[in-house]
Amino acid sequence: MKVTVLGLWHLGSVVSACISSSGHNVIGIDHDAQTILDLNSSKAPISEPNLNTLINVQLNNNQLKYSSDLNKVKDSEILWITYDTPVDDDDKADVDFVMNKIKEALEFIDKKTLVLISSQLPVGSIKILEDYTDQNFKEKDITFACSPENLRLGKSIDVFMNPDRVIIGYRKESDRKKLIALFKPITSKIEWMSVESSEMTKHAINAFLATSVTFANEIAVVCEIVGADAKEVERGLKSESRIGPKAYLSPGAAFAGGTLARDVQFLGTRSSNNNLILPLINSIKISNDKHKKWIQNQIISNYKNINSLTVCIWGLTYKPGTDTLRRSLSVELSQWLYEQGVTVKAFDPVIHTLPQKLINKVELFLDPFDALSSSDILIIGTEWKIFKENITHIQNYKNKNLTIIDPNRFLSGLFDNDDINYISVGSHKNSLNKVRHTIANKKLETLGEHSALKNRVAIITGGSKGLGFQISKKFVASSAKILICGRDINSLEKACDEIKSLSNNDKHVHYKLCDVSNEKEVKELINEVIDIYGAYDILVNNAGVYGPKGLTEENDWAEWKKAIEINLYGSVLMCRESLPYFRKNNYGKIIQLAGGGATNPMPYLNSYAASKASIVRFIETLSYELMGTNIDANCIAPGPLNTGMLDEILEAGPEKVGLNNYSKATKQKETGGASLDHGANLALFLASSISDGITGKLISALWDKYYDWPKYLDELTNNDLYTLRRIVASDKGLDWGDK
Repeated sequence: MKVTVLGLWHLGSVVSACISSSGHNVIGIDHDAQTILDLNSSKAPISEPNLNTLINVQLNNNQLKYSSDLNKVKDSEILWITYDTPVDDDDKADVDFVMNKIKEALEFIDKKTLVLISSQLPVGSIKILEDYTDQNFKEKDITFACSPENLRLGKSIDVFMNPDRVIIGYRKESDRKKLIALFKPITSKIEWMSVESSEMTKHAINAFLATSVTFANEIAVVCEIVGADAKEVERGLKSESRIGPKAYLSPGAAFAGGTLARDVQFLGTRSSNNNLILPLINSIKISNDKHKKWIQNQIISNYKNINSLTVCIWGLTYKPGTDTLRRSLSVELSQWLYEQGVTVKAFDPVIHTLPQKLINKVELFLDPFDALSSSDILIIGTEWKIFKENITHIQNYKNKNLTIIDPNRFLSGLFDNDDINYISVGSHKNSLNKVRHTIANKKLETLGEHSALKNRVAIITGGSKGLGFQISKKFVASSAKILICGRDINSLEKACDEIKSLSNNDKHVHYKLCDVSNEKEVKELINEVIDIYGAYDILVNNAGVYGPKGLTEENDWAEWKKAIEINLYGSVLMCRESLPYFRKNNYGKIIQLAGGGATNPMPYLNSYAASKASIVRFIETLSYELMGTNIDANCIAPGPLNTGMLDEILEAGPEKVGLNNYSKATKQKETGGASLDHGANLALFLASSISDGITGKLISALWDKYYDWPKYLDELTNNDLYTLRRIVASDKGLDWGDK
């Protein structure tokens, strides 16, 4: 189809790139010449992951063009209106700007055209446009439809190309057929309704979300007073079936305006114009505006002379994944701090120039820790991942009276101790520590109870043989529901029958063929466990192979890569597909089998060693990404096991695996090796609630007293024991070799 996209800021640049990538011929039009120049150079007006690349590809494919010439409108079957609706500081929208731009474009239409409105306009706007068209352009056969925008900063392409659904309001069946063709490459999940209902739906969604945010934050304020924890209350709310796990109820910073505030304002204005009283909706802005001062109130209540303070702000943008400073609470906060006489320092990974209003008021740094140096307070303004990746460095400031103010609990769980004063919305001081100590006092004997994993659902890869089979039996005996997978149907069927004998319910044990290196099969596996049990809590990545044996230059390259695909890619892929579900439920356990290859060189088995070392570092890194999510990820070193993989070494012989490896394998076979129970017991420990908070570690099933670790969770979190790192001479007691 020939589609013209009118208005090329955030919404329009995303729509034009995405819809052209779906096979439509698209021309984007905007009145701003610089915007057109930038877009034709593959530079979007706003930062959005992969957007510039997508624009470049579509320009080169001649599927996409950009112009400021409104004459191009006449060639379109669909004119898609995507102007961002401007708002002032009071969240009042400049509706006339968008309406006038649309009316201007109507002049250039010379044939039957469907005008699709996605700009954020008040309900009734399309009826006004229809009346205007009937009066001025009746002969042109112009019709209108509405598809409310669904942008999410930092995720816009993914949300557009993989929508939960698309809302469309239309008048005529012929328009409906056009719209089906327009969206067919993207989705068939369309909610059809009247034009007015679609306009109103967008208002209702955003007003409901705004209500949820303000409600959660008001509850959080009460929690701070009474000693409750708002995140725990949130978890309780979401467990109520009438509310649900996807509810927008996270305590944190106020919403900063934009789409939520705009629709609340639309509803307030429309109700006022019609003499309606909407007490709930009209109170949202009042509550949210009050909560915008939460950080300021924390500073005032904790410090007598704030004009002597030095404050560091990490993150200036409206939200992560974008470079926009429009409506940024960090910018507003910086201005307020300066007015109080505070020394303000800032860092943002994508902002290298301060906005005009902050020049000579805020010092902008290129390194976050340079900005943090000599600061009294660190404020987390935007949740950029880079902050978590470097977070261990903050421990250097634990004895320097540093206060961290983190409204959204982005760094939750890292600084809930007395060394660093950590403040977040809805958290009473020391409440998290009390929970930790309670958990730490649990006895390991609990693991011996039949109900240790009651109501927990686990996927165990490679679950039909060796250690995976032993873990499967251990989990089922502890009342878990499991789905085992592998590549041998006969082994799976046999294992499943045996495991069922340990369960009180045959329906708690299932199996599925799956190659963990195959993306399609992994997706089907995850979907199946949720279809069967309606839940998913634990991933045990046990599937693995030794790969080719012999010298690197003599290895079969295809076999070498396949080992990497199974051991490394397969494990990462299982995590990748499991994490969205774990994140949604704010809970999950990832247990990764590692083995000797992670900690020692393994000549003649180099693909195995490389993959195992890589997966350990991946899990360690992943644990940083997952901080504050109640998702733990750890690796197990099970010790020398007498499994089928050991037989592979013996069958290959010393010429292929090296004399040293062969000799070790022979001795291990003779002595019996390590018991599979050691690895299975550790897996059970990590799968249970007793291990909550232990994450990012490589744990030996034979040598580590892991059952003591919950007692020392703070110390464990704040050091690098049992992780991969560079070993320096001093670690070995040497006084030479270090710089």
